[in-house]
Amino acid sequence: MKNLSKVGLLLLMLLLVAGAFILPKFVQRAEPPTPKEDLAAALAAVEIPEEATAADETFDAGLRETPEYEEFFQFLDESDFESARNALLTLSETADEETIEILTNEMEKSVNALAPVETPEPPIIALIESPTEAAAEAVKTPESVSAPASDAIAPPSYDPGETVRIMTLIQKSEFAEVEKRIDAITGTAPAETIQLLNGSLASAQKNQQALEASRLELQKTKEEVSTLKKEGVAQIKESVAELKEATLSANLAVKEVNALKDQLIASGSSSTGTAPLEQPAPVAKKAQAPPEIPPTKGITFGLNSTRLSDSSKKTLSDAAGKLKAEPRLTLQLRGYADPSGSSEYNAILAKARSEAAKDYLIEKEIAASRVDVTSFGDTRSEDSPAKPEELRRVDLVYRTE
Repeated sequence: MKNLSKVGLLLLMLLLVAGAFILPKFVQRAEPPTPKEDLAAALAAVEIPEEATAADETFDAGLRETPEYEEFFQFLDESDFESARNALLTLSETADEETIEILTNEMEKSVNALAPVETPEPPIIALIESPTEAAAEAVKTPESVSAPASDAIAPPSYDPGETVRIMTLIQKSEFAEVEKRIDAITGTAPAETIQLLNGSLASAQKNQQALEASRLELQKTKEEVSTLKKEGVAQIKESVAELKEATLSANLAVKEVNALKDQLIASGSSSTGTAPLEQPAPVAKKAQAPPEIPPTKGITFGLNSTRLSDSSKKTLSDAAGKLKAEPRLTLQLRGYADPSGSSEYNAILAKARSEAAKDYLIEKEIAASRVDVTSFGDTRSEDSPAKPEELRRVDLVYRTE
């Protein structure tokens, strides 16, 4: 009997030892997660969308090394979009359309690069690694919290994952929803968390306002460049129309004068009954050596422009002096345009440039009959220059009468 009691006691001790090592593995954890575990799980559960990478646009890096565009790119690097816009408007008077399009795209890329401020990571990590006392009090384990009295009201609890959700909304620029959620957790969330969220919200709102202002400046720049182009074309067409009207009036006046002259000759011969008096034979002039023909000169113009530069006016003034010094010389003005526009438009523009040069010579007291105007549009010979700015020109070709 004593041996059986000893055996039974030994078996009981073995069962107790086995239970101490085996049973805990089959028992689920009863303690609630700590604040650090709650916030870490919330961070893992919330997917913060990554911003889409903008497609790379073709950009001629050589423009940055060009002195005339250096100031424009410096303004872009400093995010001074108003000064960049003014520089772009100045460049649009001389640069070709393709270059202006490239510069406008570069300005648009710089504006779009001002993205909203990203959620500051260190404060969130700090909340995970070192939860505040208020957050720890809100998630105490049941063993450390005494049961409330039956007539007491339990304080509202704070979900640390709400911080991450609010940060995500700030990145999406949903500011109205962010303000609503911050108001909802004020009083339950730690003061440091509320301060962090309000600071991030204010920074994101300020950055969003700056981005919108920059985009408005960019849109304003595009509209002004477009307006300048339209006004330039309209002005050229108006000048050509006035020129055509003046030419028609001059032709009609010449026809009327010739008709009146014929009438006078006819009336004189019929009234006297005799043939019209013969004109005296012209007196023979002494043979003179032919005049020396000066070399051909050229003057250039800006893009879509008929305005004469100071250097062009100087060249035309020299030509006026040569015509005054040698009455037997005449001048032919041959207008050209670069091939960036349509052939019809280039022909009109080239002739308008020649007319502008002729008007200046007339101001210098050169008779209009000694200046011939013609347009070659965007046609080019084999020896023509290849650069667009050299194609926008008027050649001064001297001739003898």
